[in-house]
Amino acid sequence: MKTVQEIIESGILEEYVLGVLSDAENQEVESYMQQYPEIKQEVSEIQEILYQYSLQYQQSPRPELKNEILAQIEARNESLPVQEPSKSIPFMAYTGILLGIILSLTFAILWQNEIKNTKKLQLQLQNAKNEHNTCENAYKELKKAHDELIINDKNCHIMAKLKDEKANTCIATIYWSHLTKQTYYKIEQMPKLPENKVCRLWCISNKTPIDAGLLKNTDQGLKVVEPKCDNIEAFAVTIEDKAGENRTAPPRPDEIFIYTPVHKE
Repeated sequence: MKTVQEIIESGILEEYVLGVLSDAENQEVESYMQQYPEIKQEVSEIQEILYQYSLQYQQSPRPELKNEILAQIEARNESLPVQEPSKSIPFMAYTGILLGIILSLTFAILWQNEIKNTKKLQLQLQNAKNEHNTCENAYKELKKAHDELIINDKNCHIMAKLKDEKANTCIATIYWSHLTKQTYYKIEQMPKLPENKVCRLWCISNKTPIDAGLLKNTDQGLKVVEPKCDNIEAFAVTIEDKAGENRTAPPRPDEIFIYTPVHKE
């Protein structure tokens, strides 16, 4: 048993309106129309679309066509000889008009199918966006729950608070897990920087600075400090030129903005 949507998408309704179906197929469509109000409404919409479309492309017959037809009728009534084949212009004109109408209806059907396909794609796109938003919200909730578990874990403690003494604010809080040996940080309040400057986090391990990546205003929740460092002695924050984001050289003394030893527990 076909569903209403399958019947609409099959194209049989357009063929019904065009009058190209067999008697049995016409009866089938008419039974659909009686059974489903949606089918009846769809047929009405197709008829209206085809009518409006044909109005846009209809062609009026030549002004002299009427006189030519009347002249032929009068000539036949007077039993005059049959007109030469070259005089059969009225018939050709009607044939051209009929062909134009058929072409117009065909283009109208194609146009309507294109509208249906567009609406279908728009619906699929909206469903995909809704699914994406649902997944994104679920991820945010899971991330929040994950961060709370780490922060509240008895095996996790605060290693350092990176404070901007001039602004009397805390840029970030550093956490360390005894269980996983993993270091995390959470952005609290980034300092206001010029467009061409960035902040970088450094882990000081065995008196060697190790690049832990850029600190950004877009950071949300806990971020993992990579690479994993053993025996971290301190953390440093540098303010440096944005052009050198992919640096490999250790920080210069004049770049160091914050230097904070870790809390040993």
